[in-house]
Amino acid sequence: EELLDPMVWVWAMGQAFFSLSITGSGMIVYGAYLGREMDVAALARQTALFDTIAALVAALVIIPACFAYGLDVGAGPSLLFVTLPRILQDIPLGQLFAIILYTAMVFAGVSSLQNMFEAVGESLLHRFPKLARGAVLAAGPRPGDRVLDVCAAPGGKTVQLAMQMNGDGIMISNEIDAGRAKILSQNVERMGIGNCAVTNATPAQLAQKFPAYFDLVLVDAPCSGEGMFKKEPEAIPHWSENNVSLCAARQKEILDCAADMVADGGCLVYSTCTFSEEEDEWQARAFLKRHPDFRMDGESDEYKIFPHKFKGEGHYCVRFERRGGKTRSAKPYPVRRSAQANKAFAEFAKNFLTALPEGEITTLDDGRMYLLPVGMPALGVRTLRLGVELGEFDGNIFKPAHALAMSLKREECKRFVSLSGEECERYLSGETIEKEISNGWCAVGFGKYPLGLAKAVNGILKNHLPKGLRRLF
Repeated sequence: EELLDPMVWVWAMGQAFFSLSITGSGMIVYGAYLGREMDVAALARQTALFDTIAALVAALVIIPACFAYGLDVGAGPSLLFVTLPRILQDIPLGQLFAIILYTAMVFAGVSSLQNMFEAVGESLLHRFPKLARGAVLAAGPRPGDRVLDVCAAPGGKTVQLAMQMNGDGIMISNEIDAGRAKILSQNVERMGIGNCAVTNATPAQLAQKFPAYFDLVLVDAPCSGEGMFKKEPEAIPHWSENNVSLCAARQKEILDCAADMVADGGCLVYSTCTFSEEEDEWQARAFLKRHPDFRMDGESDEYKIFPHKFKGEGHYCVRFERRGGKTRSAKPYPVRRSAQANKAFAEFAKNFLTALPEGEITTLDDGRMYLLPVGMPALGVRTLRLGVELGEFDGNIFKPAHALAMSLKREECKRFVSLSGEECERYLSGETIEKEISNGWCAVGFGKYPLGLAKAVNGILKNHLPKGLRRLF
């Protein structure tokens, strides 16, 4: 009977509108945090469906029940937590409605708190931009992104980027100097990074191959090094005003090439280890004038570290975001398949790995086999490392590579031998180790961390650590 009263419908529709508006604002807030791999349209449909159900329950069951019992619909918490449970016990399907209502309330309460703190947090960050500096610049890449480290050697930045990507996505780590590029490649192998290609090319060569391709481009540019004089005092005599100007000119060229490779919505991070404004703030402002499709979110995207104010040496970092550009694809890396080599690797993997790795396997003319990261583009420049070197096929037998062992997690390897501290020293020195294990290839490590390969022969682990990595203790 109460459903015939217009005031019941006024209150009911007001409740439904309130519920839907709360969820709508929440969707806007949380949409900014969703990864690119998420299906936003599907999530929006699901949210709309379940929120509509909750709003209808509130409008067509809860509010009419309150009118039927002569209750004050604005009574607040006492109505919700004391009176309402009694009413639900008396109406048909009341227990079902109670389960739906109070389950939804738990999630609604949590999301409401998050919404409230989100607003406070955003206000604080805009009022005090220094609070946001570290968070913005430390956000880094997301799994699935395309990332380029333009001046990557010796590899510390590449390793940190890879950790944030968690093996998902494409990373190209570049170094223009051939000698330093070799060191970079060795460190990428040592850290077991599987979704990375190491290149030895100029920024201009890369820009020609990858226009508007990357989600994140990092330029830790060569600079006058003023921030490192305390750590490296031998660099002081090499400083001059002319050198600062030469560095600034070189940085400008690198930045312009890097800008061409950033996709629409992508980011360009520029950093130095100097205090020179000509290489830091002035460089950033000049870049924005030359590239109006890039922007910087005020002080929250720029910071400078002084050693008397922060722990560490002197550094500068700024983050640009591209808006209004294009996003382009690249041709896939040309895979060279060998049925014999793939069969030999599959036989080896059956006893060595818990599952075949994802990605394409390419075999070079000399028999070396590489596992390409999913989505690896054609590079077209000098390449030192391409994904993970699996091993070598000599026409009959597959022999695993050290890089394969370093790329594995312990749970991915069927034959993983954990060594003691003393045994690790012996292994890293190139010695053999006695272990009761069936014959065949195995990975050895300390705890869950791999150190390299060994081959078990009649209770002896024959050492296959590359000679260049062996050391004396």
